[in-house]
Amino acid sequence: MSLNTSPVGELGKGGKIFDSLGAGLMVGFNAWDGDGKPGSAIHTINFGAGALVATDFRTLAPGVTDGQVSALPENQLTRKSSKTGFMFMMSYKILEFNLQ
Repeated sequence: MSLNTSPVGELGKGGKIFDSLGAGLMVGFNAWDGDGKPGSAIHTINFGAGALVATDFRTLAPGVTDGQVSALPENQLTRKSSKTGFMFMMSYKILEFNLQ
């Protein structure tokens, strides 16, 4: 689970604590070198998937073009909305460091 926060300075100005929320799941698989002892994995691969909801997303209002002059008042140039997204990850163990 991930909670993305607003900058600390905005909290005193009535800002929200969280701007987005994310959650996901990651699973891993190991291939052992024969003895099966912990730490003896020779290959490790992980797969993950998750979702994100941004609750304070701003987009340009219809008819407004970035960098162009608009007849709309400044407080109507953007619209607030929520957006969702998905993420997929994969990792593979290439090197192993033993700092003992």
